[in-house]
Amino acid sequence: MTLGGAGARGGAGASGGAGTQPPTPDGPLAAVVARRRRWWPGPGWGRSARLLSDWLRPAPVSVALAVVVVLVGTLGRAVGGEAFAALAVHAAEPARWAAWLTSTVWTPSLPSSLVDGLLVVAVGAPVERFLGRTRFLTVGLAASVLGVGVLHAVHPLIALLDRPWAEHLAGAPAGGPLGVVVGALAAASIRMDALARRRIHTVLFVWLSALVAFGGGADDIAQWGAALAGVGLGLLAWRGSAPERSLVGTRHDARTILDLVVVAVTAGTLLSAWSPLPVGPLAAARFAVDSPLADPVTVTTTCLEPDRLVECAGVTYAARTHGPSAAALAALPLVLQLVMAGGLRLGRRAAALGTIVLQCGMAILAAAHLAVMRWMFEQTGTDTAPLLGLADDGTPSARLIVPLVVPLLLAIQVALHLRSFGVKTRPGTFRRFWGWVGIAVAAGLVIVWGAGLAVADQFLPTATAPLLFADYAVRLLPTGALALVTPTLEPDSAVAVAVAEWVPVAVWVVVTVAWFRAQGSAPAIRPGQREDLAALVRREGAGSLGWMLTWPGNDVWLSPDGRSGFAYRVGSGVALTVTDPATAPDDLRDGLVDFATACTAQSLVPALYSVHAPTADQARALGWATVQVAEEAVIDLGGVTFSGKAFQDVRTALNRATKEGITDLWTTWDGCTPGQRDQVRAICDAWLADKALPEMGFTLGGVAELDAETRLGLAVDAEGTVHGVTSWLPAHRGGAVVGWTLDVMRRREGGFRSTMEFLIARAVLTAQGFAFVSLSGSPLARSGGSAPGEGPAASATRLEGVLEVLGTLLEPVYGFRSLLAFKAKFGPRFVPLYLAVPDLLDAPTVGLAIARAYLPDLGAADAARFAQRLVNRD
Repeated sequence: MTLGGAGARGGAGASGGAGTQPPTPDGPLAAVVARRRRWWPGPGWGRSARLLSDWLRPAPVSVALAVVVVLVGTLGRAVGGEAFAALAVHAAEPARWAAWLTSTVWTPSLPSSLVDGLLVVAVGAPVERFLGRTRFLTVGLAASVLGVGVLHAVHPLIALLDRPWAEHLAGAPAGGPLGVVVGALAAASIRMDALARRRIHTVLFVWLSALVAFGGGADDIAQWGAALAGVGLGLLAWRGSAPERSLVGTRHDARTILDLVVVAVTAGTLLSAWSPLPVGPLAAARFAVDSPLADPVTVTTTCLEPDRLVECAGVTYAARTHGPSAAALAALPLVLQLVMAGGLRLGRRAAALGTIVLQCGMAILAAAHLAVMRWMFEQTGTDTAPLLGLADDGTPSARLIVPLVVPLLLAIQVALHLRSFGVKTRPGTFRRFWGWVGIAVAAGLVIVWGAGLAVADQFLPTATAPLLFADYAVRLLPTGALALVTPTLEPDSAVAVAVAEWVPVAVWVVVTVAWFRAQGSAPAIRPGQREDLAALVRREGAGSLGWMLTWPGNDVWLSPDGRSGFAYRVGSGVALTVTDPATAPDDLRDGLVDFATACTAQSLVPALYSVHAPTADQARALGWATVQVAEEAVIDLGGVTFSGKAFQDVRTALNRATKEGITDLWTTWDGCTPGQRDQVRAICDAWLADKALPEMGFTLGGVAELDAETRLGLAVDAEGTVHGVTSWLPAHRGGAVVGWTLDVMRRREGGFRSTMEFLIARAVLTAQGFAFVSLSGSPLARSGGSAPGEGPAASATRLEGVLEVLGTLLEPVYGFRSLLAFKAKFGPRFVPLYLAVPDLLDAPTVGLAIARAYLPDLGAADAARFAQRLVNRD
């Protein structure tokens, strides 16, 4: 019977081959299986030590700098920090030239030296590897010294505009090694491609600017200056050397910048609220969520310090004691904003609207606070200048306007760029969110009423149902509202505190988690019909692995003109394609550009997985990074006889099958008898039972993928017992089936030992007349070097390392590399399969997406069994 059917792909064959556990032959393929030992030598501590050594060995300058910083911090702790103060710089003493250099190893305390040392090793080491040790040291020290110069230069200007801030800078010593690191990083970015440079500059300067604005320390200003100097030094040294390339497929810049700004401002507000002495010009933004005011007590001006008696406009306030619950309630609105910022990065319209509402709410509270303050000033006849942040001499004082201006500007910025956030949430998602909010609020009220009335005498005054309701409603508001309204009850015991203060915190936690879940995963970038894609595959073809595009579980994208089709899986913010697109060769480039553009519009990283050389070449022409991720074993037909010494194992399997009465039956799933289908299911279930992890998906098929165009090869004995099963997917070209690709391969436990060799050999012999038979690809496995001109670029080694680790972890359980060695006995040619991504900065995310695509249902128990299998393997 001749083969006839559809499809191809490189995955499921891997799972079937792992079930047979074929031996590894001698020769180059033996290195595939042995590679695991090279990556993970020795027990756990030995592995960690080796990885740490590999990280530190190429960065001696970073290691030496970190060691000196820790030693200086340790000596300073031993003999007293004052003895080492001469190493630091002071903003008001620019003439101490030696301190400009020695400040790079000074830190204010031993804990600070330890943290700075770790940051130098973590960030400085990769920068040093990129630049080289001499350039790293020269550029880093120069940038750090110039950053100190920036501090001295801006200090007189700050004294003119903000005298208290300038006085703080003059009295605080400054220094640290981070100026060297950020300066070198900023300089190194000039040598990078356009996308990496833009991302580094955005993250670096947004974060450093937030530190200056909210913290306002001398170190913050010096590091900001070092980063600026690093960019200047890089431009002087390497202008024009950075490789420019296409940015097709990268995420929208407006989203990225707005996301970083929102995160930086939110984190800055949170840190300034917890900092013992925030002096930056925007530090007063903390009063938007954490008011220093409570109940009025007497009459007697400034409102700066929380947690003590403060004076404001002639009225003395007793600040409420801020315990853990109050701190948590103050932080949770900001935590909610950080969660929304994650949605901004993904282009979610709901996150943008939520940010606008939340920031406007904070601005309204600040405006109401200002109105109350103005009324108080008018009642006492006090000058209202402090409301604008100005004292009598024109210098900033309470900066009460800041908590209004900061959230209002954030809301306006997001509103102006609302068009950039077009990813809509699936229908019904936010109905469920509001349902969870209602349930949380109602449940909290029930708990407050029930528990509060049970301990009514532990409140001041004695709690009643109306008082508990009013108190609960007030405490649900951000703590910045305490300047306007105050709780009606004062808890006087641990139980009462838990009821009154911690229940509202729990409600906020539920709301935050519900919002996080509501943001969900991105919808299909352009929904298409699987039937339309299947017709396109039949007409144009999609390579030897093309039929997998039609499998259930894939999302489908069709180009607007219908000439190109992709199947992909969404996970971790990545659109991971299944294999090559279905398209004519002349339309391949346009199809890639359209697909990448559609992904970008939905804030998804396009990743072309398990594609052949023509697709990888087009991606490289667009400036993408490519790396080999698998190898496909292809047998060219037209006279294959399995004669010669190299095929002795194959001929032995065929002869033994004849002696034992084993024959091959070629059919389809629907053509099998009920008994045969039951046996196939039992064989697959038994194979899975031996695995530490659940059945893999994505490019690895199973019974669910056995459609009408997929052919089955069954090894059946005289009694009708099925000893093994293979499935074969058709490969199309020009509207005709030109070859077949192996998918599922399973053998009955205790059955005919050479079942797989027999079935594959019979398939090859039966398929004479077609162009080829593919034994499919082996995911995350390679036989050796890539074909000339098709290998990954040198810059792709980082991505290659991520995939190597993933393949190493899965090898003990699924045996991808053993399978690749097994296929070599049929004498195929090995065709490389590639992964292409727009930028290597997305390598870890893409690696995680690949892992989740193969194991979407991996649970905690499965992970534990997998870890145990790895331990036993060692």
